[in-house]
Amino acid sequence: MSSAGCLGILGCGYFVSVWSWQGMLGVLIGLAVAAAVFGLFYGIMRCFCRPKRAKLCALVLVLIAGLVVTPALRSAQIKAQRTSANCHLKQIGLALTLYAGDHQNILPLSLHDKGLKEYLGSESVLADPETGDQFIYIGAGHVWMSDTNEVIAYSPHDSGGNGRNVLFNDGHVAWLSCAKFTEALKDSGHGTTDR
Repeated sequence: MSSAGCLGILGCGYFVSVWSWQGMLGVLIGLAVAAAVFGLFYGIMRCFCRPKRAKLCALVLVLIAGLVVTPALRSAQIKAQRTSANCHLKQIGLALTLYAGDHQNILPLSLHDKGLKEYLGSESVLADPETGDQFIYIGAGHVWMSDTNEVIAYSPHDSGGNGRNVLFNDGHVAWLSCAKFTEALKDSGHGTTDR
């Protein structure tokens, strides 16, 4: 294979890995996929073109395929992170339910309360998967299930201007748009957030 072909495969592998996976495993998977796609396109193009032109055509097709697939991979990654944040907040809600049951329905002062830690499977659920920042907890000292529309915790950052995951005082989690989140926060008596 020519050096241009190798460079194309490496470039496409890097391009795919940067946008869809992280780490060395992503680079290796990206290279394997790019090599397989390049080989497939090269085999097809050899039937219709001269060998030098077939390599160029195959390289162009691989790059075009990478450009087409990249937005879909990014969108899938964002949806997966949003779903993961939802699951983390549900797990926090379950831990708060168990904690409140053992503490006269009073919520802990912090998500890092020693009594709450025994109900959490792992402290990693306290962080938003999208940003790595801790979830914002505003339920300190509140009575569990006193107002099911009260916001107890939420994702630390607005996800691209689209909204965020919110944990309510009955343990359910919902994705709220920016406007609905601000309204829910005001209804809970907590004002607004600057993030």
